[in-house]
Amino acid sequence: MRTEPDIGRFVAALAILLAIAASIYLIRGAYIAIGGYGGYDLQTRATEYHFFAAGVYPNSHLATNSLPGEALPNSVYPPYAFPLFAPFFVAESEIAVRLTFVAFSLLALLAVGAFGYREFAFAGRQAQALGAIASLAIAHNSSAIAIGQFSIICMGLVVLQLECLRRGKVMTAGLCWALAMIKPQIGIAFMLPFMMENRWRGLLAGSMLLGALGLFACVYTDVSPLAVLDYWLRGESYDFIAGGNSRGSSTGSLLAFWGTSPRIALAWSVLAAVIIVATVWRRAQLQSVPVLTLVAVCAIVGRVFIPHRAYDNIMLFPALLAFLVLALARPSAKSFAWAGLFGVSVWIPWTSLERGAWLDAALLVFWSAAALVLIRENLSPKASAHNTT
Repeated sequence: MRTEPDIGRFVAALAILLAIAASIYLIRGAYIAIGGYGGYDLQTRATEYHFFAAGVYPNSHLATNSLPGEALPNSVYPPYAFPLFAPFFVAESEIAVRLTFVAFSLLALLAVGAFGYREFAFAGRQAQALGAIASLAIAHNSSAIAIGQFSIICMGLVVLQLECLRRGKVMTAGLCWALAMIKPQIGIAFMLPFMMENRWRGLLAGSMLLGALGLFACVYTDVSPLAVLDYWLRGESYDFIAGGNSRGSSTGSLLAFWGTSPRIALAWSVLAAVIIVATVWRRAQLQSVPVLTLVAVCAIVGRVFIPHRAYDNIMLFPALLAFLVLALARPSAKSFAWAGLFGVSVWIPWTSLERGAWLDAALLVFWSAAALVLIRENLSPKASAHNTT
């Protein structure tokens, strides 16, 4: 086993290496986004907001009116999301929109980095530097910024949610969670912290806010909320979960790619996620479990079972931090190996280097195994008392 000074030097060297990687990834993403070479998804959201602001529901299957000479998009976002788009697209200038998006993304990464810095306070300054930079070096942060995905912004809001819960500000936490639901497949994965210690009022408040925003969007665009609900339950094909270059980025996507009906694939994967989270919640009620571990398991379950692509990998940062904390709090060959392997799975842009369902499947299996390891290690009698509440 390494001596403590050896570990300190290794941690410092790793932090420097990851800082270089993070700089490269983020500069590349911002350059592409601001330079106008990317931002396809951001442009799509801008088009959807353009129709919504004009009083037209941005989905051709639901809209009751249209704009002369403009083809309606088919947005896959829920109605409450359209009012939430306003801060990003209220400016008419395209460059202003791009700059606003990049600025929000970088601010969110600062929040994520601050979260990591605090989590590693028990291990000294070198470890805190590693905690601050580790999540910023997730490779596909570059992709999220470059194409205009809200993934990073959502996780910044999740960090604020967790910080508010830590301080006992449950209702404010509910607001942060509701804002993170602008990308629902990310926000929904972090409902579990509200279930601990009777914090459900925050979740209820956030859900009511989303309901009110959704109702407003429907009334504003003259679309029946029941028609929207019926569309999502029966009309939407969900083919989008198996789309894109990397077509197996979640369990449901893999099943759809291999021939299962997208609707059935999504239903089975979401059901599996619910069962796993409920089981973890039950175990956490019976035995003290660090908050970081609970959030990490939620992150992995959400990433594995809810439709995602690689640009959403930032949602795995709690799991990355949890493994690094485990390695530093209880150093062993096994803990170092798991931390290293998990880091490699997110610090290297695997699906950009090699696209294929087999690679996505391997990553999903590995992340699932990692969740089991975290649960076992933190429910064992030797589990560390390190807790972030």
